[in-house]
Amino acid sequence: MKTKVLEKLWVIIEDRKKNPIEGSYTCKMLKDKKKLEKKILEECRELLKSGKAKGKDSVEWETADLIYHMMIYLAARDAKFNDVLVELEGRMKKHSKQKGH
Repeated sequence: MKTKVLEKLWVIIEDRKKNPIEGSYTCKMLKDKKKLEKKILEECRELLKSGKAKGKDSVEWETADLIYHMMIYLAARDAKFNDVLVELEGRMKKHSKQKGH
């Protein structure tokens, strides 16, 4: 699994937050939380539609869009992507203990 790309993307998003670049789409989304929230909802709808009507490639494309915008949302809210991963890891450990794995 290519998780390094998520790390690289996070570094870019954090850099745009600290060092805004005029005309940057990421910077625009970081500044306008309402617009970002609308975009996330739009991407969720597009993902669900692609899963019903289109193929695997479309689902992957829309998922990438959604992940990107969710990562921007985390940065805009001063949350950390790594903390989300830690949370997921903790849930997996809890689940595996419940199942006896």
